[in-house]
Amino acid sequence: SYMNKNARNPSSYKYDFYSDRIEDAVMVRIAYATPTDAIAMDWRAKIKLEFLRRIMLQLMMDKLRFKSDEGGIYQVSVGTDYVEAPKRLEIFTQYDCLAQDADRLIRQTKGIVRNLGHMITPEIFERYRESMLTSNGNNTTGKILDHLYDYQNQGNEWVTNKERRKYIENLDIDDLRE
Repeated sequence: SYMNKNARNPSSYKYDFYSDRIEDAVMVRIAYATPTDAIAMDWRAKIKLEFLRRIMLQLMMDKLRFKSDEGGIYQVSVGTDYVEAPKRLEIFTQYDCLAQDADRLIRQTKGIVRNLGHMITPEIFERYRESMLTSNGNNTTGKILDHLYDYQNQGNEWVTNKERRKYIENLDIDDLRE
């Protein structure tokens, strides 16, 4: 392993840990797929999906890293992919780990996904609702282009930020548990 002290800020450290042997490391990607037509997913479904993605990311980090007795990962990503052929929506989690930890981490990941609905507490829900409201109100170029693409190329209705915000404010925990 390798540790590099930050020369510009002597009180901080950057830790880079890696195996000396590449064959000790593996990349894990677990995807859950459902048949869908991305065009058919309206803006409400996309908001709920993003809400779940953010919560799932935090739960994965908590369970697989921060609150894990055995550890095994440094970074995890959770995302969604729309696959054109065959048309399906994939929700995935991905991380690197040592080969010896892979089976245990895969079992833990599947357990988190299986119990996701029960793990979303009112406190977690409210924290991420606030996060969604904060980020939803940002008129970033990327978000505006995403909305414009949905409107022009997928024939979706134009939805204002005010409408999106109102929808998020009215969501409840059971809407995400469906």
